[in-house]
Amino acid sequence: MSKLVFLMSVTLASPAWSQDHSGFYLGGDVSVFETRYENLTIEGDGTALGIHAGYRYVIDSSVFIEGEGFAATINGGTNDGSIDFESYYGLTIGAGAYLLNNFYGLFFAGIANINSEDVDFGSRKDDGIILGLGVGYDITPEHSVGLRCSIISVDGAFGYIDTDVLAIRYSYHF
Repeated sequence: MSKLVFLMSVTLASPAWSQDHSGFYLGGDVSVFETRYENLTIEGDGTALGIHAGYRYVIDSSVFIEGEGFAATINGGTNDGSIDFESYYGLTIGAGAYLLNNFYGLFFAGIANINSEDVDFGSRKDDGIILGLGVGYDITPEHSVGLRCSIISVDGAFGYIDTDVLAIRYSYHF
């Protein structure tokens, strides 16, 4: 029994993989989102399919920083049918740490753009900021999966618009 406890404690306390995780990564994600308008009674929701690419730099065996670009096509709109969401894209920078073995957590922030089609006003491009938290698991040194929760806030023509995004991700690390 004591050997099992020792082996489990060494496994949980060990840093993720014995190699450096620095490098480029590329992946895809599936998201669900919900949008709220500050000055309007309408709301929106939908799904999105996206891609992401970035670079992670490991500072020590458990702490890292990363920069990422992302883009997604959207299937969704407002509950009254007045706005169809088309896409979003942006850039983020983040910091994270390996918490247990191959599990990691991170915080990220950046800029984002949401493209939509308004039935009354035509095409719209709204710029804003994105803030989020994520967790992930390195299946192997090359393959990882993750879950990210973020909020995109824009100051649109009708006031502030907040979009909550929940994404399930897969990444391949080079």
